[in-house]
Amino acid sequence: MLRATVSLSRRSPRGDSPSEFAVSLDGEILATPDDHEAVLERIGELFDLAEEALAREIEETKPTSLTPTSASAAAPNSQSSADAATSKQMAYLHKLVARKGISTDGLAAVIARVLGRTVPLGELTRQEAGRMIDHLAEPVAAGK
Repeated sequence: MLRATVSLSRRSPRGDSPSEFAVSLDGEILATPDDHEAVLERIGELFDLAEEALAREIEETKPTSLTPTSASAAAPNSQSSADAATSKQMAYLHKLVARKGISTDGLAAVIARVLGRTVPLGELTRQEAGRMIDHLAEPVAAGK
């Protein structure tokens, strides 16, 4: 059995004192050491998860500064491009969905169950995409 640890850190300048953010993931690699492609793929998955977790942590600590003008200009159910899921999130979600063999109808049911509302995959917010990634990657992250 192989194990990999992925650690990432970022410094985010805020006011007078910058903030340091760090995340570390440890995971099993259920591949033989001579299967280089599978080992690298699993390390890439761990890196993507660590990167997403770090981005989410940084995003959650940002103060929200919506002015009344910009808030009222947005449609009630629309999301700004800053709130939209990132291309990396979407690519990883598509990869997880394909790996699990989830149909389009099945995916709609999973989204509704996890998020409590029906929303097309392409219209997820960053936070919602993160929740879906956490849900779909859970068995992978646990080494199952």
